[in-house]
Amino acid sequence: MSEILIGTVDDCFLISGRGCVVAFNYNRSANFKMGDEIKLVTADNEIVYTKIRGIEFIKYRTDVTPDYSKQGILIEDTERNKQKFSKGTEIYLIGDEYVKEDTEK
Repeated sequence: MSEILIGTVDDCFLISGRGCVVAFNYNRSANFKMGDEIKLVTADNEIVYTKIRGIEFIKYRTDVTPDYSKQGILIEDTERNKQKFSKGTEIYLIGDEYVKEDTEK
């Protein structure tokens, strides 16, 4: 199985009754959807495997088109707290079928 870094956590928060959301700048390095498996690597190198339960694009206003979009992922691991996935936690998408091929040579 391949894995690709899709971003690093900028913020993490809990939504009562829904679970843990990690917010990050999505650099469009891979396509993903609800149900996909991800790996989170925390600042203290703890590795957590979980699945995407929901995807939210965070709206913001800008004068230019950014190279990334701010996004939030609701994760399956609802027992985690905000401190577990602090700023800088790396988010990897797992699975060969979702990794974009580099067509430029």
